[in-house]
Amino acid sequence: MICDLKPRKNGQSCNVYALRASIGTADSNKLENGVVRVFRGEKFLVERRIFGVYEKFNSNSGWSAGNGLLPDFFSHWSYVHSGRKLLLCDLQGHKGRPGGPKYGSEEYYYLFTDTAVLSEGQCYGCTDLGPEGMKDWFAHHVCNDMCKKANIEGIRAAPLRYPPALPQLCRGVADIIWPRKPQPRKPRPCRRRSVYSCE
Repeated sequence: MICDLKPRKNGQSCNVYALRASIGTADSNKLENGVVRVFRGEKFLVERRIFGVYEKFNSNSGWSAGNGLLPDFFSHWSYVHSGRKLLLCDLQGHKGRPGGPKYGSEEYYYLFTDTAVLSEGQCYGCTDLGPEGMKDWFAHHVCNDMCKKANIEGIRAAPLRYPPALPQLCRGVADIIWPRKPQPRKPRPCRRRSVYSCE
């Protein structure tokens, strides 16, 4: 996956994998404590179960748990290798270790789920904070030894201006996080999705 670096742990490869979620449709109302939480016909996202210890590695705002070099490097690497158009972040899932579940035959690996995509076109849902989110992520990112070894240390998004402009769906959240409201932006509809663009 990250062929130009070939990450290894104790002489074994340490690969990165991502689980695909699937979209389902509720066949009936789903109740929780007598309250309808999902209505019949409503779409929902189902993530596959991850076996092993669940960990949060980084967020879409640049926070890092500091519990692994590879996740933060992988987010930085995704930005560089997409031509600065995408950044995969909000990485969470399982880090393979001795005595834990293997992925195939691999003991050392990262298995991510529910990854956020930040994009130039800001069309990957509410967690896609767009170019401003990329700037925010890099404002918090500290390059590690893997970033340096891959020669991507100096490749970053431009500095951030606060508060970042957020997608329409997230504006209520922004009002809570930042005291002043972001300037309204006209959202761009996504016509088709390619690897690097929403156009």
